[in-house]
Amino acid sequence: MCDEGKSQTQLGKDSPQDCTPCSKGRVGNLNRTECIDCDAGRYNTIDGALKCEECVDGQYQSEQGKTSCIKCGVGKFGWSGSIKTGNNSIACKNCPPGKIVKAENLGATTCDTCAAGRYANAAHDRCLFCAAKTYSTYEGRDSLNNTGVNKENCDFCNSTQYSITNRTKCSR
Repeated sequence: MCDEGKSQTQLGKDSPQDCTPCSKGRVGNLNRTECIDCDAGRYNTIDGALKCEECVDGQYQSEQGKTSCIKCGVGKFGWSGSIKTGNNSIACKNCPPGKIVKAENLGATTCDTCAAGRYANAAHDRCLFCAAKTYSTYEGRDSLNNTGVNKENCDFCNSTQYSITNRTKCSR
C-alpha cells in the first residue's frame, strides 16, 4: 500500500517504490489507488500533500483540483463560515452601506467604515468627501445610487454657509 499523498494504479504492483506522489491540487484516495482532485473550496500547494486545505475566510475556490484560493474582490468581504465553494458573488458579500474594502485589502473579512464627512462610493472601494456645501457628522454614509438630489447622502449647509475641509460641519 502507498503512503498518504501517493497512489499506485498499476495492477500487480504493491511496493511503496511503485507509488508516485499526487500532484499539486490532488490527494490520494482512501485506498491510495488513485489521486483525486481537491474539492471546490479546498486546495493544496505541494506534490504528495496529505490533505487539501480549506480556503480561509475572505477567500473561495469554485473549481476542483486547484493550488490556491481566490480573494474576495473590492467592495466585498468573506465572513466566518462563508461558503468557500461558490464564486465571488456567492462566497463574498457586498459591503453594507457606508463601508468599503479597498483594492489593497482584497480577501478582507470585514469592511471599513467611512469617516464622518465622507461617504462610500457605489463600488464600495473608496470613501469620498461630501461635495462642496454639504457635510456629514455621521460615520458610514453611503452613495444612494439614485437620481435624486444629494446622491452622496450628505446633508446640505445653509445657503449662507460652506463646508469646511473635512466636510464634518458648516461654517460662515
